[in-house]
Amino acid sequence: MVIITKANIKDIESMSQLLDELFTLEEDFQPNQEKQIKGLELLIEQMKLDNSSCNVLVAKDNNSVIGMCSIQRLISTASGGYKGLIEDVIVDKKYRNAGVGEKLISEIISWAMKNNYNSIYLLADKKNIDAHRFYKRNGFEIGNLINLNYIKK
Repeated sequence: MVIITKANIKDIESMSQLLDELFTLEEDFQPNQEKQIKGLELLIEQMKLDNSSCNVLVAKDNNSVIGMCSIQRLISTASGGYKGLIEDVIVDKKYRNAGVGEKLISEIISWAMKNNYNSIYLLADKKNIDAHRFYKRNGFEIGNLINLNYIKK
């Protein structure tokens, strides 16, 4: 039976392996275990410091991490309140099309609404049509903004 729960330090290694898979699907990113682990540690530490500023959820089957997603809080002048940025949505290949991703997204949206977020957005690789369909089925709409990155070199 699949359960959705908050991630903890013990989940980081499995989560980083899932991120390897995600980052091979996205043209803008390359897998890097060291950076992924550091980022996950920062997110989990931030959850401990301020429970409403971010959340990292994992899907588990028999205590094995099979999926994950995260959300971080930003302040939106457009909505006059909080908005969330969802990242790192990935489900192990063996568990796809079984409702795990929908459970993760539903839980993270529910958490955000309980924490007074006005809106939620996410980024998906423009060529990943399956991801676009998934997010549309789960209430997201494709907007007119484009993503521009500045990455520290």
